Amino acid sequence: MGCDGGTIPTRDEVVKMKKKDTQIFDKEQLEYAKWFLCKLAQNVLCEPIVIDDLGNLFNKDKVIEALLDGSLQSSKNLSHIRSLKSIYDVHFTPNPAYEKDKTVSPWLCPITKLEVGSHHKFKFIKTCGHVLSDKSFKELDSAKSCFICSKEFSEGDIIIVNPNNEELEQMKILLKEKLENSKSKKKKSSKKRNLESANDSSLVSESSFTTNTLKQANEELNKKMKSEAFSSIFNKSTTTTTTTTTTTTATKTK
Repeated sequence: MGCDGGTIPTRDEVVKMKKKDTQIFDKEQLEYAKWFLCKLAQNVLCEPIVIDDLGNLFNKDKVIEALLDGSLQSSKNLSHIRSLKSIYDVHFTPNPAYEKDKTVSPWLCPITKLEVGSHHKFKFIKTCGHVLSDKSFKELDSAKSCFICSKEFSEGDIIIVNPNNEELEQMKILLKEKLENSKSKKKKSSKKRNLESANDSSLVSESSFTTNTLKQANEELNKKMKSEAFSSIFNKSTTTTTTTTTTTTATKTK
């Protein structure tokens, strides 16, 4: 053996080759799962598809189920998804070639025609939901509106789909800042509502006090008017009686 000019690999080399093949296979599986399987349920992505602020892809119905049963709150990596406001609807552009060849990606970039997957970098636009290749953003660097629907967006409206580790760490920092700002706004809003409620209560109390005061004043005025009217009638009656008596007396005297 070996006289044909070839070499026979040793046992250690065979083990290393098998380990390397396994690592490649595992990496391919992992990349496939990231791009074409739901992050939650690990089933194939299908419409409606959503994405979170960290670039993870989900089947929307699975996210809704997880929100209802509360399982997301106990998840270490997905606890930032607290409501449907934490996710965004994704609108992938279908790849026509996928109908005939299921080995290709089901989606592509409508600008560069690059297939969606781990071989290329893709970005998601929050304002409209379209997914485009990073290359298309670079080619149209000055654009501030979606290349498909013309909807405007800012730098903060862009999410990297399935980012690498370095990008993910940066996105986590931005997400933390976003959540803290949201929490701060809620506190301010709550204080404002409490202040408005207190002011409303104060106004109601003042209004009630004013109403009661006016009512009491009216009652006293009515009593006084009745008293004066009664007194006037009594005095008039007394005067009339006195006059009549005086007249009668005078007549008798005559």
